[in-house]
Amino acid sequence: MSRLYRKAVCGQSIVPPATATPVPGRLVRRIAPNPMSGANHAYNRFVIIGQARAGTTMLVSAIEKHAAVLCYGEVFHHQGPFFGVRGMPDGSPILRHYRNLFPVAFLNALVFGGLQNEVRAAGFKILSRQLRWCRNTVLIDRLLSDERVRFIQLYRENKLKMLLSLTLAQRSGVWSSPDAPGRPAAVRLDADLCAQAFSRFSEHEAFLRRTFSGGSSPVGRV
Repeated sequence: MSRLYRKAVCGQSIVPPATATPVPGRLVRRIAPNPMSGANHAYNRFVIIGQARAGTTMLVSAIEKHAAVLCYGEVFHHQGPFFGVRGMPDGSPILRHYRNLFPVAFLNALVFGGLQNEVRAAGFKILSRQLRWCRNTVLIDRLLSDERVRFIQLYRENKLKMLLSLTLAQRSGVWSSPDAPGRPAAVRLDADLCAQAFSRFSEHEAFLRRTFSGGSSPVGRV
């Protein structure tokens, strides 16, 4: 494995050599076969944008219940793409390296590729930290330049509950509410740490608004 591939992790600006070309999409799709693949390219595209513990997972769960909508999970997660679609591998290191080197090719091949005719809309969610840590200006430019893509921005007004949810998830290792225990344990939060967290939340929210609010983007507040 090349040195460039070993360094292809979020948090670093990875620029492929000028001679590097993406693997053809058909080969990538063999690694991650999508049971919903087809010849339909006329569907609507969307991206759910928010911060961790802001309700994005709940929104994905609600949207994917629609029979004509395909909603992927965190395909730009730092540990590897998590599609959340049966039959597609989650956390694949090969796909992670490919995605980090060629994010646009990855998006075109495995997220916004050809789908079955009954699919009327498809999209995925991405968190602010995944955009900021990966410093993926190429991906952001690709999304913003595509008039077919709509951005669904979700913000949580109660930053204290947001921090509490994040703290409980980090301590328990349980990040999805269906797997959470019925009664959470008591949590004591330091005032200074709260202030730092609130400042970080506000900074990330400002980044998302500044980046994605230039057009007609639905904005939800919870």
